[in-house]
Amino acid sequence: MKKYLLVLLAVFTLAACQGQSDTVAKVQDGVDKLGYVGVYKGYLPAADVSGIKVTLTLDAEGHYNYLASYDNGKLIDAGNVVKSGDYTWDKATNTITLSNFSGAPNKYLVGEGTLTQLDMEGKVITGDFANMYVFKKY
Repeated sequence: MKKYLLVLLAVFTLAACQGQSDTVAKVQDGVDKLGYVGVYKGYLPAADVSGIKVTLTLDAEGHYNYLASYDNGKLIDAGNVVKSGDYTWDKATNTITLSNFSGAPNKYLVGEGTLTQLDMEGKVITGDFANMYVFKKY
């Protein structure tokens, strides 16, 4: 009887470890290989106010939360600016793409401690305000 209990215990132990290895493999395959999982903050340019505060959170499971607000702290439009969903990392281009994000730029170039918002075609934004599209990790 003790043999069966030991075998059963070993099976349950191995089964419990199986779920953990899937998560670790996902992280090792790129989600945190570059250390980009975390909270990023930026201040996007705007025509009618001095800027829009943005907080973008990326977790190790491939989910994101995005919040944008006017510089006075009021939400712009909760339906359009508070978003969450999944994100994917493209190893070839070193970019992150946010799902559920239509009508606005949803691609970011991964840098060392930064995410740079790309334009609608997925290109780096240039010009006088280019530095405002770089979000810093906190």
